[in-house]
Amino acid sequence: MFAKKNQAHSCFPLAIDEHFAGAGPGLRRIFEMLVAGLRNRIPSRIDAVRSSINLVGTFHFGAVKVRRNYLRLGFVYVGALWLCEIRCYIEAMHYLWSAMATTIQLSSETRDRLARLKSSARETYDEVLNKLLALVPEGDEEGLYTQAFRVGLLSARLDLKEGRVVEHERVKKRLGP
Repeated sequence: MFAKKNQAHSCFPLAIDEHFAGAGPGLRRIFEMLVAGLRNRIPSRIDAVRSSINLVGTFHFGAVKVRRNYLRLGFVYVGALWLCEIRCYIEAMHYLWSAMATTIQLSSETRDRLARLKSSARETYDEVLNKLLALVPEGDEEGLYTQAFRVGLLSARLDLKEGRVVEHERVKKRLGP
């Protein structure tokens, strides 16, 4: 019996390699380091199923969900000693995670505007920003644009959108025949 009607059974085994298919570079290495470090502190094994990669000791104490660009970790309370061991180890690994992603500061209005561009709730802001960046062309049939040209092209498109343009006839008048 499941919590929801027609709920899928998630205990179906799934190879760890399948969890990492399409994941960002370095995530598998971080996962392996996390598991190795936890195993040094807590006797445990891996139980990879369709929904997550479960961490099991005497009982299930945590899970890792592989996302495209990050790992989502979840732990249940396993007693003060284990909790401290897990927390200390994860804090020690923080430098690895910091190297993979960076934080950018956005106003709440900008974040809301980006959120409205998400094609699904699971789409990351990184994916949204990369789709927007893909709108700035990298070149044409004559070759790649320089970075300065791409920035100028983006600025010109914004000028057009904001109405900061001079009509062609006015330019001809000003420059003469």
